[in-house]
Order: sequence, then C-alpha cells, then structure tokens
Amino acid sequence: MNRFIPTASLCAILSLSAVAGASAPTPASCNRLLQIKTEISLSASNLVNVNTTRVPSGGPYKTQSLVCRPDGCEVEHSEAVRTVYEPEHPDANGDGLVAYPNIDLAQENARMKNLIQEYDAATASCSSSLR
Repeated sequence: MNRFIPTASLCAILSLSAVAGASAPTPASCNRLLQIKTEISLSASNLVNVNTTRVPSGGPYKTQSLVCRPDGCEVEHSEAVRTVYEPEHPDANGDGLVAYPNIDLAQENARMKNLIQEYDAATASCSSSLR
C-alpha cells in the first residue's frame, strides 16, 4: 500500500514551529527537509530488512522509496527480489531458492550517508531562516 503525503502538509510542522515574530521557513526548504527525513527513515528500514525473507503479509520485505511530484510524495514498494540457493532455509521454495529483498547494502549505506549530509545542510538553512 502506498502512502500519499500532500505537499502542503509536509511544511505544516516546521511552519507552525516558527517563533512568533520570526519569519517561517520557506515552503520549499520545509518541504525538502521533511522529504529528506522521510527518505532517511525509509532507507533505515531498507537496511534493517536487507535479509528479511518473510513479513506478516507474506513474502520477502519490499524495498521502499519516496517518489515526489509537485502535488505530493508517495512511498513506493518494490517487488524486486534476489534469489539465493539455500535448500535448508525455512523459506526456500521447491527448488531450494530463497527470495530476499533486492537491496544493495553498499548502495543503501552510501544513500543514507548522503541523505544525512543533505539533512544537516537543510536543517542549517531552515534554522537560519528562523532567526
């Protein structure tokens, strides 16, 4: 199930937290800051579940990513899997193959590092607009 987040609501939290008399952060800076925060959360979930072969709804964990458009952002789930021959694994199919989420650990770690750096820069930008 995809979760849709209207662009207007992405800015609401930071706009409401502006100090009285101070200018609120611009919608673009709020929007990007909350997008990055959401992307960090999704990336962390992907990293934690890199070896999850079974979820309550069935099958392996589905990789999550944030797709943003002018009217809002949506969390998308990828059905892509990588299969590994492990005939003794409890989730192996009849051919001994186990389906794992198709998550490249090195790529996801690099993505997380870049997102954290971008979040730090966006936070500094947003904070300076509150002064």
